[in-house]
Amino acid sequence: MVGLREKLMSYMRSMGAFEILESTKKHFRRKLEKEFGDLLQFEDLLDNNKLFVLPKNVSKDQLARGMVKLSQQIDNRNTPSKIKEIQQAGLYIRDAVLSNNTEVPWPPKPSDLCESAINLPAELDAFLYTLLTGNTEIPTEYPHRVRRLVNFFGQDIVYGVTGGRQTLPSKYCYHMRLSL
Repeated sequence: MVGLREKLMSYMRSMGAFEILESTKKHFRRKLEKEFGDLLQFEDLLDNNKLFVLPKNVSKDQLARGMVKLSQQIDNRNTPSKIKEIQQAGLYIRDAVLSNNTEVPWPPKPSDLCESAINLPAELDAFLYTLLTGNTEIPTEYPHRVRRLVNFFGQDIVYGVTGGRQTLPSKYCYHMRLSL
């Protein structure tokens, strides 16, 4: 019922109704019952005070069949499809890394080696943040520990994906230590 009400609200907004009265939201069930009469049935199927709207012309057998088919579809979402999604995400991030050409001049200046000079692709940055924190809401400012880890892993990924052609500050520091 909530989903149905939200769809109505978004439809009303798309048609130009920017101010929707609270009474429109509150008395939605009454209005549906008045409009459709005996054609609709309202049931709390999950015992959680959330109503489902069921057409009267659909039998219990049809509802049960639909429920079984839906649960089978959910069960059939197997691991190979998840692996394919991960592979697609990997290819997307790879393309983002390859299209992001950020070079640090040689020899680097101290300002080129600071943390703020690291310029990772936004896709890689968001992926690493989500991987490390489990959060899909990306904040404007990361916690210090997360920012360091994202920069650390991100630089290694950029270096690996580009085959060493694109070098970021952490690799320059590594090369400088070796040459000393």
